[in-house]
This record gives sequence, structure tokens and C-alpha cells, in this order.
Amino acid sequence: MSSPRYILVVNAGNTRVSAAVVCLSPSHAPAVATQVRVQEGAGPCEASSVADLLRDATADARPSGAVLVNVRPGADVVVEGAVRDVLGLALHRLSSADLGSHHYRTPQTLGPDRIANVLGYRACCGQGPGIVVDAGTATTFECIDASGAFVGGPIAAGLMAALDGLLLRAPGLPRPEAQDWIRAPRLAQGSLDAVAAGALHGHLALISGLASSLASDLHGLTSAGRPTAGAPALGPAATPELPSSAIPSTPRRGTQRILCGGFAEVLAPHLAREGFKHLPHLTLVGAATVLSPARQVPML
Repeated sequence: MSSPRYILVVNAGNTRVSAAVVCLSPSHAPAVATQVRVQEGAGPCEASSVADLLRDATADARPSGAVLVNVRPGADVVVEGAVRDVLGLALHRLSSADLGSHHYRTPQTLGPDRIANVLGYRACCGQGPGIVVDAGTATTFECIDASGAFVGGPIAAGLMAALDGLLLRAPGLPRPEAQDWIRAPRLAQGSLDAVAAGALHGHLALISGLASSLASDLHGLTSAGRPTAGAPALGPAATPELPSSAIPSTPRRGTQRILCGGFAEVLAPHLAREGFKHLPHLTLVGAATVLSPARQVPML
């Protein structure tokens, strides 16, 4: 039996840089072996900080490969140098070449985080149809059809990005702290609660509503990623407008809904009744699988 392989994944997001060692085992579903200290802040990555991060990440497991998921300009050069100097490894930069089967018109424009989410879905959940919602600085929806091909999906402002935008345009409104909007009642009876409720429950409604509509869209696709006969056309100017009666209140049977990202822990309890499964390390696992010889791993 083959021994487990450990892969370092560095995730350079818009607001933080994190690293973890993912264990790819031939007999078990992929699991994050080490979740390490997170470097906070949206500023530029510094070589010393990234080097410390890598040392922490690899303290308990020696990786045989390294993958970068990068959406931050300039971070790739810094991370590549740190991986080489600290671990003596070459760095694989996740790109559209790793995406596999897809029907996306411009794969070269896809963020590596979205690519990692698609790969993570295939590794952890198997075939589609499915929807991965990554709730971070942006909230992205990665849609996978019944064959496992990536179809596409919208990008919305994330929970805090939307709140920051509101407060920038309306500075007279109070700014809720995390403890305020986490517990905010929908029927708010004060301005602070009202802003907090709008941030939390508005975002929940956005995710729930879009996921339901996307599940219907996926149900109407052919194996070539095109609408079936009689279904609304999908395209840049022809997004299907479904009547409310056509939008299911519960997940369409067979369409898996996965939640990940920085705000997933807050949102997951509210979305569980909608059929969402919280997989916090999906992005990391997906990135690691590009260095797996099999590229197919058992489902969770």
C-alpha cells in the first residue's frame, strides 16, 4: 500500500495569507494534517513573515510538494522564494491548466481560489451536480454539472465587503461589531441591529436564493453545458428569470451544496436547513490534489 503524501498549500487571499499541510492518503479521504497560524492583513506579503508561516505549517509534517493559491498581486514571487529557501521545494502555481473538464468561456480569467474549490468539490464530493459557495472577501458560486465539469457561477460582494460599502456611502449609520451582526434579529428595533441584520440576513438570503436558482439552472443543462430544449438560455445577456414558483424552497434532489470560506463558520448554522454542508478546508484540499498522482480520491 502506498504511503500518505503531504502537500503544502499556501493560500494568498485578498485579506490574509494562510498555509496548511494536506495529507493525501490512498486509503482515506484527504484531510488537513496541520492548520497553522494565519498572517492577517491586506498589505503586501513580506518574505520573513511568509518564511515563519511556512516553518509553522511544516513543523509536524515534511511536505513533498507545494502549491500556491494566489489572488494577491505580487505574492507569488515572495511565496516562491520562501518555499525554495525554507523547504527546498519547487512551487506549483495553481492555474486554469489544472481546472480539468469545464464549459467556462474564459478559463484564463478564473481566480485560482475558484479553481481550487472546483478541484476540492471533485475530490471530496465526487460528481455533480453541485454548488460550492465560498464566503470570503467576495462570495463566489462555483457550479459543477452532473458530469463533474465546471460550468460557471456568479461573484457577489462578500458579507463584510457589502457592509463596508454601505457604511462608506452612508457614514451616518452605526457600524456593528462582529458580536452585533452574528446575533442580529431580522425584525430589528434599533439602528445598530438594523444594519447588523441587513448584513447577516441579507447575505443569507442572497446565498440561499442564488443557490436555489443555480440548482434549477444546473438541472436544465445538457451534458455539453447548454440548456436543454425549452429551458431558458444561459448567456451574458440571457440569465434565466425564474418565477418564484419555479425556485425550490429546498435543495433540488441530487444537487449538493457546499459552503467554505472565511465567513462560512458564521453562516453555516443558518444555511444547514437549506442543505448546505460546511467543508472548511475544501479550497486547501482541492489545491493539494493537483500534485496527487491519481487526481481521484475517496469521497468524504
